[in-house]
Amino acid sequence: MNIFRILQSFVFLLMLTISGLVKAELSEQSINALVSASEQKILEMLKKEGKGSSEITQYYLNAADQTFSQHQYVVAKILYAKALARKDIDSIVSDKGAIYILLVNASLSSKNKKDAKKYLEEAKLYYNANPKLYRENQRDQLALLKLQISEETSDKILSQDELKIKNSNNYQQAIFNHDIKQHLLAGRYEQAFNLTNEINFKNVDINRRVLADLVYVAANKENPMTENKLYCQNDYEKFPTVREVSYSMKLCEILLTLKSGKKVNGQKLDQLKKLIETRFPENLFMEKVVRQLNKKA
Repeated sequence: MNIFRILQSFVFLLMLTISGLVKAELSEQSINALVSASEQKILEMLKKEGKGSSEITQYYLNAADQTFSQHQYVVAKILYAKALARKDIDSIVSDKGAIYILLVNASLSSKNKKDAKKYLEEAKLYYNANPKLYRENQRDQLALLKLQISEETSDKILSQDELKIKNSNNYQQAIFNHDIKQHLLAGRYEQAFNLTNEINFKNVDINRRVLADLVYVAANKENPMTENKLYCQNDYEKFPTVREVSYSMKLCEILLTLKSGKKVNGQKLDQLKKLIETRFPENLFMEKVVRQLNKKA
């Protein structure tokens, strides 16, 4: 059998297994058992093809990458862990820390902070034992993951060395978003505003604009850069047909209501949550914040 077809079959079998898992809401232990059942069929196929151990390990990594890209994070985590446990993993990857980092990300994406903390510590131990592999990029990745696991702002949780991540073009926005998120969830609206004040969000993407709008509404501040309109308001008025299908426009509608001093219908908040869950689950905190604001309206 063609090797590409084998890999496709590996992922396909896994995805067939997964298709019933989301609805069933099975435990990770149960998912692991089901994945292992599919795994055995693929291993038999690979052995019949005469594939060596290192090639099989690479299939584990490729399948993990593909399931991760399909947002099947528990399955991806299981496959990364299986790959990492294989004896020949050192002949496949020169930096196993990269796999630990993927395991942290998969754990966070599947809302398992306990495992995320465990794999982050294992990543640190690995780089401590292999200092030549620990460079600026690895430091910044680990610092960002440390932040994402925590519920603290960067100035409270990161060391002086880790805070150098704020100078990185690759991670500045992620740190900025994290700190705003923590301030908003904690009800520290003034501190969130202090991070955004004097920044012009007119020419950035809509996700960043509605985040800035959320801060302005939460802090009850006017925006002189937009003549006291929300950044998202022009798009909201210009594209009425997407108001029910775009989370940013639904959020804009809710913020306009709150800004006017009125309370938001609970059904609209439920709609917002569903829209965010579908495409941008990392932004679910925004729905929590507007619910907090709505209670005070």
